[in-house]
Amino acid sequence: MKAPSEFKLIQKLTSTLPALPQARWLGERKDDCSVLKLGENHYQLCTSDLLLEEVHFKTSWLSWQDLGWKSLAVNLSDIAAMGGIPLQAVIGLGIPQETPLEHLQDFYKGLKNCSEAFHCPIVGGDTSLSKSGWVISVTVNGWSPRHPILRSGAKPGDSLWT
Repeated sequence: MKAPSEFKLIQKLTSTLPALPQARWLGERKDDCSVLKLGENHYQLCTSDLLLEEVHFKTSWLSWQDLGWKSLAVNLSDIAAMGGIPLQAVIGLGIPQETPLEHLQDFYKGLKNCSEAFHCPIVGGDTSLSKSGWVISVTVNGWSPRHPILRSGAKPGDSLWT
């Protein structure tokens, strides 16, 4: 049996959840960011991405610093795609026990460089031992001073980037 597409899977998994109050929550659960209207011209954005070794990256062809940069950058691009400004990031890591400390330090150098380049401080996170490769989860919170650009707002002729 073939797995459903990402959007069909999201719809199936979230179909039993209560509807989001449309007065405050904008967009749909399939958007890359959640959008919460906090007030006139103030929208909170939140996005999270999961990167799995051998699925989204291979450490044999990507430097540890590049991996750190990429891990944060994929979330920053989601905030930017909605016209938002990043505020903060948290990093969750599943780390194989045999990982050399130097690899972790280089990974964090990449995170730091991306964080500084896009003015998005890393404010916390979590680590755990992984028995089956690297697992990286990054969440970025941001905001927008205007109504964010939603996936559903696309019109014929617009360029869409995923």
